[in-house]
Amino acid sequence: MLPTEIEPRFETVGKLHGGRAIVCYVRPAGHKGQSSQRGRADTAQCGVIDRDGQTILAPQQFRIHGYRNGFYLVTEGQKAGLLDEAGRLLGGRLFDDARLPDYSGEVAKILVNGQWTGLNRAGDLVPNPEDGMALVACPSGIKFMHSGNRIQVVGADEKPTVSYLFDDTHMTCEFPVSVRYNGRWGFLKQDGKLLVDPPSFQSQFSFSGGYAGVKIDGKWGILDSSGVLALAPQFDEMQPDSGAYAVSKDARKFWIDASGREVSEPRRLEDRQSKLRCEPDRGQRVSRNSNGTLLWGIADAAGNIVVEPKYRAITCFRDGLAWVPFDERREWCAIDRNERKRENVACVKNWPDSNVAHARTETMSDDPYESGVLWMRAELEYGLDLREKPPRFVSQF
Repeated sequence: MLPTEIEPRFETVGKLHGGRAIVCYVRPAGHKGQSSQRGRADTAQCGVIDRDGQTILAPQQFRIHGYRNGFYLVTEGQKAGLLDEAGRLLGGRLFDDARLPDYSGEVAKILVNGQWTGLNRAGDLVPNPEDGMALVACPSGIKFMHSGNRIQVVGADEKPTVSYLFDDTHMTCEFPVSVRYNGRWGFLKQDGKLLVDPPSFQSQFSFSGGYAGVKIDGKWGILDSSGVLALAPQFDEMQPDSGAYAVSKDARKFWIDASGREVSEPRRLEDRQSKLRCEPDRGQRVSRNSNGTLLWGIADAAGNIVVEPKYRAITCFRDGLAWVPFDERREWCAIDRNERKRENVACVKNWPDSNVAHARTETMSDDPYESGVLWMRAELEYGLDLREKPPRFVSQF
């Protein structure tokens, strides 16, 4: 932090780092008609001071966003640039975008006409400093290398596996991995070769279970891991969905498997299991079977039991309290982590209904208390994949 004895005279002060702090000065008097915050940002002058408040870099017309290894990153409007230690604008102008060099780097990056290139301390344009660097190195020996604004794939022998330079997209070692060339998509195999050569898909999804959705001539089909179409393109829309595919055709939405056979809507186990989780402490509600009846409690993130599974239903802890039904009282009451009922907190007849605004839980019994218990049990059983559908909310409007 800056010493407190420095006289307050700045609009903003950045964190002291490496003995430097970026400061932006209050606009000089005489700027009329610019009372908005945008006007303040547009007219501010920024410089750099040391820990004693002495000027390192005199106020500039730009906003200063960072410093590294002798370069300052600055912006003005929608443009970005780089200053040297003396405040000289490198390259003599601003660019479409700019990046500071690595911590030991001598060359920064600038974006010119959609292409990244390097800018050295003298202000000269030089090759992109990332050229030839490995973006991802896979255990198989395959590497994804920076080459200009593209990605080159090389094998363990450091030689290219394909002739294409791919677009700079997210690369992983989970093969077949998606690649894009001149706006068309394809898949790269573990040996660095293309599954289908050349890349020809308008869009695609990642492989799952040996299959991937691909779009050809405006229609979606399914490709297998050998590069053969397992299902011809015929669907207007497609979305992978828990081991199946949600598709639409002739204005009808339905689900299919990889062979094209129509199947039921997926059960989505992850969505179901989320009903049991307790955020933000990452615990979850757990159950045990007692003579054919599921009883519920709570475990912490490590799996240690916090509340023994002995209640017909239970909520997660919130503000140190969880709510459980007491059949002898026909009410839901609050308990703490030691399972003590909090006498200073009023019990309620139907906890699920009392905690939903603008809606009510669907009725599962004529008795409001029992209806709330059954509703909560239904939600918990849905989380265990014991019910086809979760319990519903019913709008009050």
